[in-house]
Order: sequence, then C-alpha cells, then structure tokens
Amino acid sequence: MRRARAFLLLAALLGAGCETARDAGGTTARRVSLAAPTRVRIRVVQNLTLVQVTLNRVHPATLVVDTGAQSTILSPSVVKRLGVAVSADAPRRQVAGVGGNKFEVPFVKLAVLRVGDARIENMEVGVYDVAPSARGIHGLLGADFLHEFRLTLDRNENLMQLEPLKH
Repeated sequence: MRRARAFLLLAALLGAGCETARDAGGTTARRVSLAAPTRVRIRVVQNLTLVQVTLNRVHPATLVVDTGAQSTILSPSVVKRLGVAVSADAPRRQVAGVGGNKFEVPFVKLAVLRVGDARIENMEVGVYDVAPSARGIHGLLGADFLHEFRLTLDRNENLMQLEPLKH
C-alpha cells in the first residue's frame, strides 16, 4: 500500500511537469495522447459494457462505453469528489438521451481522462446523473473520447483495445 501511494505521488509529480498546449486564446487546449495500442479489461453487465477510467490522474470511476453518445458524461457526485465546481456560467450543451429526449447539461473541464494508456488532457465533460439507480456506474464514456482512437471491443475476452489513429 505504501509503495502504491509513493508511485501515485511520483506519477502525479511527473505529470504535473508536462508542458501542455495552449490555444490562440491562451487557454489550455485539449491534447490526445497514445503512443502504442493499450488493452483494458471491460465488464459486461446485461447489455452494458463497463470500463474503469482514471480522472484527473488519481480518481477511479466506472463508465458505460457508449459509442453512440456524442459526449462523455460524469455524475455530479463524481465531479464534486474531483473538486471541480460547476459554476453558474458553465457552458451548457444540448445532449440527447435514451429515446431521443434532448436536454441541456453543464460542461466542465477535466485535467485528464485516462483509459489504460490512452488519455485526453483538458477534456470537457458533461455533468449529469445518467444512471441514478445503478450503483457503481459514474457516467458514460462517449464518442468525444472514443473516436480519438481505433476502438476494438472483445466481449468474449472482456477486453477493450484502443490504438492511435494514423493521421
């Protein structure tokens, strides 16, 4: 346990020293990173594919893999646990729910969202409780993350592979 904590601290310090890209307006730009294919375990429950992610370098969360969802969405309780405030003037975007129902949700910026070795820095995510009655599901991983990589799901082997896209 002590060794794991030391490793996490070292990883956080190393990550904190990384230079990030800035957009023309001076704000930190979104950055996608994956050097080689990465494989992660998935869990299939009923018809849902669940994957463990890491938020802001240290916080684990379980998300539903949803290639049909335009945006990644996190529950308000997870966002609060991360210490990220949803301000009154947070950007709001319209998202479509099950059955095509549309509603507006606030978006906040995460420092990092990581799945295996695949990561996106400065990623905006929606804040909404997509599965209020499902314990242990903290949101959904949408196309804004998944489409940055070549995705392969192997439900028989319970594996998800993400590969860098060739540009």
